[in-house]
Amino acid sequence: MSFLRLVGACFWVICGWFGGDFFCVQTQAHLNELDKTIELLHRLKQEIFCRRTDLNLLYQAFRRENILNFCASSAENFQTLSAPISFSKAEKICFQECFSGLGHAEAAQECDRLELYLQRFTQFRSAAEQTAQTRFALARRLGLGAGLAAAILFL
Repeated sequence: MSFLRLVGACFWVICGWFGGDFFCVQTQAHLNELDKTIELLHRLKQEIFCRRTDLNLLYQAFRRENILNFCASSAENFQTLSAPISFSKAEKICFQECFSGLGHAEAAQECDRLELYLQRFTQFRSAAEQTAQTRFALARRLGLGAGLAAAILFL
């Protein structure tokens, strides 16, 4: 066995490990975006309930504070805000429903609506957390296993 083949086999093992790690990073990014969405909804509810801030002014303030930097687009207001890329189809639909409906009711009704969406996103977060635990445990091992299999075939 030549030195070059041995280095190539090690390369496949390392690539397999990083391939598995890539899926872990994506899963963690999804969890982080769900957390940021929940934080955004909490902050929106607080601003509407306590200060009764105008939504356009609030949107501009959130943009200046980089609170909305996790969203997929640079929208002009809350109603046109796009869901983060990592969201599932159900999460994207819920996100669109939540933000497209802002500003169409009185403050108390908006707070009730936001509380409903807070509960839904908290449920999405707990389901994603359960899925993530399995994914974190398996992804690196499967990546390492695939890398070892490729290394054996390479040798």
